[in-house]
Amino acid sequence: MPTYLSQEDFFHRYFEEFGDGIEPSPENLTMVREFLLEKWRQRAAELDKEPPTDLTDSCKFSALFGSVVFGADIGGNWNHVYNLVDGEIVDINAEAADVKGRRGIYKHDSSFIESYDFRESMKTCRERVSTWLREFAPLYTSKLDADNSSAPGM
Repeated sequence: MPTYLSQEDFFHRYFEEFGDGIEPSPENLTMVREFLLEKWRQRAAELDKEPPTDLTDSCKFSALFGSVVFGADIGGNWNHVYNLVDGEIVDINAEAADVKGRRGIYKHDSSFIESYDFRESMKTCRERVSTWLREFAPLYTSKLDADNSSAPGM
């Protein structure tokens, strides 16, 4: 049986705003991708790098973010890390140049995911992703409020 990781493996304080996770609908995925791309650009500026045009090289950050927002597991291999919701791949970085069109990118390697080095590498992303989650929560809640107020019968 494959081993996956989840938000509990990295966060001791849960982000209640997302409950058990929001639905990874196309609309929600777009909102998450746009938010993360802006954060990825801010990180590039901090590092004096060119602003990225997509989420290339951000899969650890994206998968960690997705584990909380979508209530997803984290799967992957040496080349790429992604999320799974109810056993289905949900890849925030699916359109990134380092992912799109690559063969075997979603082959899960439990020994890699379970490795000490990978877990330590993910921990280096935790503080930044925590900050991003705190910034994303009010954006998501305001979207929910707007959706609910425009729903029929309201």
